[in-house]
Amino acid sequence: MFSYLKFYGTPSWVYNIFKVYLGDILSKFFSVGSLILLVRGLSVEDYAAYIAFYTISAFIPCLVGNGINQAMVRFSAEQFSLAGRKPFELYVTSFVFQIVLYIGLCTVLLLSGGDTLNTLLFGKKTFGSSLSYGLIAGFGLLSTQAGRSIYQAEERFGMYIKTLWLRQILIFLAILVLFGLRLLDFQHVAKSVLIVELFIGAVVCWHIFRHYSMSMVISILRDRLDIVKDFLSASRWLIAYAVTLVAFDRLNIFMLSHLSTEYELANFGVAHRYFSLGLLLLGSIHAVLRPMLSKVDMQVISKQRSFAVKWTKATCWLIIPMILMVFPLKPLFLWINGKEYHHAFYILLILIPCIWVGLTCSPLVHIIIARKQLKFLFVLGCVALLFSVIGNYYLIPVWGGLGAAIILVLSHALVNLTCGLRVLFFERAS
Repeated sequence: MFSYLKFYGTPSWVYNIFKVYLGDILSKFFSVGSLILLVRGLSVEDYAAYIAFYTISAFIPCLVGNGINQAMVRFSAEQFSLAGRKPFELYVTSFVFQIVLYIGLCTVLLLSGGDTLNTLLFGKKTFGSSLSYGLIAGFGLLSTQAGRSIYQAEERFGMYIKTLWLRQILIFLAILVLFGLRLLDFQHVAKSVLIVELFIGAVVCWHIFRHYSMSMVISILRDRLDIVKDFLSASRWLIAYAVTLVAFDRLNIFMLSHLSTEYELANFGVAHRYFSLGLLLLGSIHAVLRPMLSKVDMQVISKQRSFAVKWTKATCWLIIPMILMVFPLKPLFLWINGKEYHHAFYILLILIPCIWVGLTCSPLVHIIIARKQLKFLFVLGCVALLFSVIGNYYLIPVWGGLGAAIILVLSHALVNLTCGLRVLFFERAS
């Protein structure tokens, strides 16, 4: 199929999106299998604890690494298109910077006291194990994400996909074994996922740096220190923007824990996992477009706007089939997840427009990044974060998970639509 696309002259970026998306789809079969086993095998209380664990294991690494990884991809793609060589010094800087920040942040969090921190994050002390397991698993995920960003910057999408497959397959097999042995509870699941995350992170790090000794790394950094300084200087606003983006994207979980019940948290968690599956294509698009739009030949304003217009016209109609596909699926949703999660289906319906807005407008955010309008992005992220805090505070006590879903959709729409309008109607780069 890939050779067929190439033969008929499909643009390389379309081909790569299709390739990554197919890889995503295959990996998510195992993710869906894991989700079904967890939803059917864990009690509501255990699943709520797992949602807290999953949130911590993903939130802290994303908080630390998302901005750095985005900056690394953008800067590396630009440097590679200029100099024609791999900017290895940026890879090392990215890894070391993330590890130092993560260890420092985890140390501060743990020293603040487990019970105090759990109360602060989740509004209750019952998720102590979720916090500790999540922080350890997060270190492995941090390493994996850093490595995948390097594969993305080099457009090595085959390796990018393989890391997805390996991680999801091992997690699924671990949960399946626990389910078969009737050992499926929160403690066993969290420990198994933790081991898988650390293992995958170690494998990715070994694969990337296996040909370099410590002396080689030090020599490269010393010789190319100016590039590292430029990378850090040019990326500070992008890193700050990514922190605000991750914060309001995960804020709903924390505020649901504070302001609502475990039932609402568990239902929102189920809906959000399916929502994440719906974002598969969006993730594939970002993986391919981020390095493509960062190259020197895409820095021309007219080319950026032409791409944005074509992209918007090609995707704006997708809201119709998305809505038509979801409404008839309620019986299947309840059959898979159980009647105790019927509320999750209505939360999922609210989240669907967020997928559409993301597909239509969020790729245009990378044009804003390519134009280096990073302070604008940071301010926009802060506005969305403030809106999310206020909106969740007022809606969650009244509508629970439905309120959290509404605010999540509106927060993402605020960022994506604003960036889309700026690219389409304001052509002057900063």
